[in-house]
Amino acid sequence: MSNTSDPDLAAVQASSITPVNDNRIAALWSVIPGLDDTDGKRLRRDCTASYVGDNFWLTAHHCVSSTPFMYGFLQQSDGDTAVIAAIYTKSSTDDVALI
Repeated sequence: MSNTSDPDLAAVQASSITPVNDNRIAALWSVIPGLDDTDGKRLRRDCTASYVGDNFWLTAHHCVSSTPFMYGFLQQSDGDTAVIAAIYTKSSTDDVALI
């Protein structure tokens, strides 16, 4: 998305279309109970998270704000998974969260 007539608007462009296989980046999956999966749950991949160390992952607040006690997991490119134990946010206006 680019708008050259307004210098305050940033251009958005993907840096690459090549998939990334980096275990410091994980897919953030949320489990939505009671929807149309075979066991009464549905999985939804909404966002990604980046590993920052000491078992903490950084993601956007809007990815976890709709469900403060989100039931879900992180999945790395090699298939390893980890459940979400807790979510920490700074404020409702800062779009950052630690998992």
